[in-house]
Amino acid sequence: MREQKITRQVIPVYTLTEICNRDDQNAVKRLIPIKSASNTEYYFRTLKLSKTESFSVNQMEMVLDPDGSPWAEACLYILSRVEDSYDYKGVISASNIASGLTVFRQFLIDYGVDYLKFPRNKQQRPTYRYRSYLKDLIRSGQIAKSTGQRFMQSVISFYKWLSTERGFSPENQMWKEQDKYIDFKDSYGFSKVKHVKSTNLSIPSYRETAPDDFTINDGGKLKPLTMDEQLDLTKALFKLGNFEMTMIHLLALFTGARIQTVLTLKVRHFRVELPDDLPEIRLPCGPGTGIDTKHDKKLTIFIPRWLHDRLSIYVNSERAVKRRLKSDRGDTDANYVFLSNRGSPFYEDSIDRNTFDPYQTKKYRASAGTVRTFIAERVLPELKRTYGNNFSYQFHDLRASFGMNLSDSFTES
Repeated sequence: MREQKITRQVIPVYTLTEICNRDDQNAVKRLIPIKSASNTEYYFRTLKLSKTESFSVNQMEMVLDPDGSPWAEACLYILSRVEDSYDYKGVISASNIASGLTVFRQFLIDYGVDYLKFPRNKQQRPTYRYRSYLKDLIRSGQIAKSTGQRFMQSVISFYKWLSTERGFSPENQMWKEQDKYIDFKDSYGFSKVKHVKSTNLSIPSYRETAPDDFTINDGGKLKPLTMDEQLDLTKALFKLGNFEMTMIHLLALFTGARIQTVLTLKVRHFRVELPDDLPEIRLPCGPGTGIDTKHDKKLTIFIPRWLHDRLSIYVNSERAVKRRLKSDRGDTDANYVFLSNRGSPFYEDSIDRNTFDPYQTKKYRASAGTVRTFIAERVLPELKRTYGNNFSYQFHDLRASFGMNLSDSFTES
């Protein structure tokens, strides 16, 4: 067991301040109690970005050393990444960086490595030693290769920041850079070539696809469910009796919508007058609609009429109203369709995430964790218990299943 533990701390409410003089405008006095000594005092004030706006965010992360003090350079780097975007995406990006730097700091402590010293022997330099350490963790199965790649990239970016923003100039190279050219196709199908700088610290990714591994690549490895698996899944959901989770699954399965799109649908989208002969409802998603999409793309999902009608009944039900009355948005058309029994959204949309809440107490934003937990703890055990079905799935597999169902419908004779 480690005696010196590095921790990652989430601050629900963070406002950037600066040290000031006692007589400065808006100066606030703070006392620091010190054992066996008199209290130390200093003055600070909120740092203003403009006359009215301060730099304030929710869920700011820090890397703490074993004695509880912040690792200054890491925390400043995390802050700079949030400042660069100053929105929830910056906070999410900073969270990923914080997790990577926490692992790096623990490595430094455990192995007695000074991250600022780069001796002549390349294999003794902290960057190369850390790469070897991560590769050992990957080989032993303690972390996935993708996780190791992310951790390594966080450290590379951290050192680049130290060099450009803090004037760090080691006595020997931190790594070697090389040019790479990546072929890709743009959104119109035209071939493009992108020039990038790579380092010899990168952990290579070798993708292997087994000939019988029927998967779809959609930013990740997805496996469409067979029709029998889809039927068993639907039966299990209805048997469990959680209406919200059932509808969330059906929306993904019958529209192909991603989880953030399904979970940010609003009540107003199901309180509309529709012609009787309309077989499906075209629902615009993306910026300006209140519905989140990946990379904020504008798109349209097609909801079968029967499913839209069922949700229209639900949003006006006593069960749904009770949940909305417990939430911050209240019983309004702007509220989420899907809320927990405590009135909390399963996934906060970009508007909520970008709105600073000075009274925030939660350390993490709602990001569909409840749905994933429901699948792991309720749905999969029910499938195994009732149907003897041992197949496993992730929510995004439902999108792949929709795609295959749609493809099959066009090829049927």
